Amino acid sequence: MKNLKYIWFVFFLSRIIVGSAQSDSTRSQIAYSLSSSFGNVIANANELENNSISQTNGFTAAVHWQKTDATTYNLFACYPRHSLSLTYQQFENKVLGGGFILNYSLSPYFALSNRISLYPAISVGISALSNPYCLNSNPNNKLYSLPVSAFLALGVGVRWQLTKQLAAQTAVAFNHVSNGGWKDPNNGVNWPVISVGVEYSPSQLTLEKRTRIKSTERFRSLRVDAAIFGLLRSGIISSIERNKPVIGLQLLASKQTTRIHAWTIAFEFYQDQLLQEQLKSYSIASNGFRAGAMAGHEFLLGKFIFSQQLGVYLAGRNGAELLYHRWGCTYFLKDRWSVGVNLRAYKAVAEFTDLRVSYSLFKK
Repeated sequence: MKNLKYIWFVFFLSRIIVGSAQSDSTRSQIAYSLSSSFGNVIANANELENNSISQTNGFTAAVHWQKTDATTYNLFACYPRHSLSLTYQQFENKVLGGGFILNYSLSPYFALSNRISLYPAISVGISALSNPYCLNSNPNNKLYSLPVSAFLALGVGVRWQLTKQLAAQTAVAFNHVSNGGWKDPNNGVNWPVISVGVEYSPSQLTLEKRTRIKSTERFRSLRVDAAIFGLLRSGIISSIERNKPVIGLQLLASKQTTRIHAWTIAFEFYQDQLLQEQLKSYSIASNGFRAGAMAGHEFLLGKFIFSQQLGVYLAGRNGAELLYHRWGCTYFLKDRWSVGVNLRAYKAVAEFTDLRVSYSLFKK
């Protein structure tokens, strides 16, 4: 069952990567880049032994597909870029080990001049790390407990055009790896980094500063979705590892205000049997039911939606943090049906990652 969850995650990620490449690569310019990064792992002594050795270094190779035409710029006021990258990440603390990260990134590039562009970036992918928690061989790693986990990153960077084919880039990013609550311990590996790199484009990719011709079209559409989500969580109950289901429902209203932006409010209700059994083992009565209200934002990218939400508990808090946040990626199979992956976390700790199926009750 655990392997099945990984298969679903990899399948969904591959749909994002392949779908983006097919829709954009034939009409976009291609570039290749190499970069190196360095940073520090954020952890305390209770989570990681010998935390004084927490530096990390990475080396990344990437391929990029980017729009550079005036029509795209007039629509979005930027130049969208899709990227697929492979990173070798090495943590100097031997407890954490190292490994590879495969991820997909979306970056809108804003031309400050004909040579300099500024871009934010959001990335999602999978990591394969070498030294997960093990009670017998590696009991001091409380940050991750599975060899394959989810990867998320947020960052911002600057691109400088050197020649028609060469460009330099530097960026800062906050990286996060966790298994989304599938197995404990799962405090997550968090590390901010600074990176520098060089980019080569055989097609002479350049980002021209343009005067935008704005569309007179107005975006005021409304969408109401109902989603069923679930997963099988793994955790410790009375010193024994158990697998218990989480099943829930989310109702979401999305108001589109521009071509790529929408604002949302949502309510979610779910029953967490692992939480119920864990509280019961401490003689705390609970039915595992939780409810919350959320508000957030969506990036609308064709059939894909990247969402961010901030939530507050309405019921079933049971001593947890009052505020939590959700990060999601949704792919529309048809006009009203969609599938997605959603990460629920509080502060920098991932609680769980769920798979979901949604239906749009109303679209206008």
